[in-house]
Amino acid sequence: TMPVHTFRIHSPADVVTVIMLLGVAVVVSQLASAMRAQARKAIANAARNATIAGFAGDLLPCVDAERIGLASCGNLARLFDCNAAMLVERDGDPAVIASEPRHARLTPADYGAAGIVFRGGEVVGRGSPRLSPADWLFFPVKSDGSVLATLGLARDDGRAPVADEQTPLLANLIDQIALALERSNLERQMQDVASLRERDHLRSALLSSVGHDLRTPLTGIIGAA
Repeated sequence: TMPVHTFRIHSPADVVTVIMLLGVAVVVSQLASAMRAQARKAIANAARNATIAGFAGDLLPCVDAERIGLASCGNLARLFDCNAAMLVERDGDPAVIASEPRHARLTPADYGAAGIVFRGGEVVGRGSPRLSPADWLFFPVKSDGSVLATLGLARDDGRAPVADEQTPLLANLIDQIALALERSNLERQMQDVASLRERDHLRSALLSSVGHDLRTPLTGIIGAA
């Protein structure tokens, strides 16, 4: 009887068969691996898009910078499991308008780093390429080249607040914050224009009324003169 359960090949034709089977197995394995990688990438992209959409939805009802800051800091602290703060410039100095947790502590070095972000528009703070004694890592929130606000992230244990693989997601979320701040600024400007038009209309109506009321007495005075 022929031996079983052995790798010994007696026929040359079987050698070709084995090689072909091995080649097919390698190709199928590579295709399956590529499909699994694409599936994982698609799932990650879908999760990221869902996160961005949810973040943008939370910012949509916000009408001013303070509310935008509160919504942004709350979401970022939850997504990245860190502390978050948003600063704007007031009288030339950085000022915190929102933070999570509330009343987050920033040192003078942190405020100095935030000021550098407003002036230079680059990432500054702990873990950034630019050396700084700050405990927070600050990111510029920019629109058309101008810095609208500064976003600060930090951890209580001193580790980097955002992992390298999370940086693209954070960049997309910062873009959403910039869009929300720009929309808020445009809405405020439109309200100012509407208020100015209303004042002009009231002024014109008042002058017209005064002119009408004075027309008859002036006519009489001129006739008497």
